Amino acid sequence: APATSSQSSSSYKRCPHCSSITEKIDDGACNRMTCTCCGESFCWLCLKPVSYMHYLSPTGCTTWGDQQWTEKKKWMVRCLIWLFSPPLILLLVPLLITFITLILPYILNWQVSRC
Repeated sequence: APATSSQSSSSYKRCPHCSSITEKIDDGACNRMTCTCCGESFCWLCLKPVSYMHYLSPTGCTTWGDQQWTEKKKWMVRCLIWLFSPPLILLLVPLLITFITLILPYILNWQVSRC
């Protein structure tokens, strides 16, 4: 279908799975698209399959919006992840050990005693 004056040519892209033409109406909807022909869920910005973590990872794709992050913003997010991951792991490991050694046996014992 040809683009009219109210529609931009970027409103049409091919499905990365089956190559059928997909239209996205510029109404502020999210960038997760589902092909009506093959049912594949993909990102409108990068045309890659969408996983649960696609928009939460530093891929540069945003849930809403019409463009990906800049390279500078991607690198800033990656650096922040590398900076804050070790302290978070150090905080979470003792909690996990406590859960496994103290709370989990209590829960399992309670489940067994109910039977």
